[in-house]
Amino acid sequence: QYSLAALCGIALGSAFVRSRRVGRTAPSVARRELVVLAALTAASLLTVYTLGVLVAGLGTVSLVDLRQPARRRAATAQIAAFVAGGVVFLACQPWLREALQRQQDQVEVMRPGLPALRLGVLLRDLPSFAISGLPPPLGVGLLIVAAVLVVLAWRATPAARPLVWVAVEVPAVLAALYVSVRSPGAASQARYFSIALPY
Repeated sequence: QYSLAALCGIALGSAFVRSRRVGRTAPSVARRELVVLAALTAASLLTVYTLGVLVAGLGTVSLVDLRQPARRRAATAQIAAFVAGGVVFLACQPWLREALQRQQDQVEVMRPGLPALRLGVLLRDLPSFAISGLPPPLGVGLLIVAAVLVVLAWRATPAARPLVWVAVEVPAVLAALYVSVRSPGAASQARYFSIALPY
């Protein structure tokens, strides 16, 4: 399921980048790209609703693009595609609220020291989603190297900045939810972060 979710994430990111050219392509091509974006949004959320973090990240890019006149048309169309995909997802998942409630029932009660404990677990487990069995000190080093690569990628390829952004946003949001005790204790496992691995 999580491997399929990672594949959906790649397809969604690719469709998003293509749809940013909506204002500069033929109307028929633009419509097709937006339909694909909406369909992939729904398919991604239906695969693993945690991919909503990715959709939110891409939606944030579209909202920022609204401030640029040259990108406003494409950004508006992208937001409409995300909303359409979300509506389809909600129509196909009438039990979503119950699923979210069951997940919240598994969350530990907040107590002093728990966020620090979870942070330690996260620093130990998070790098393993990239390299299995990596010792914690090397894992922290890997995270530092990854941060440097993100900065270099952001500066080197402006067209890829939406994907660089979600490469940071997705694991950061998942990590913040875990450390702040908003997600269950098992949420530090590599499979939950696998949706960010392709980026």
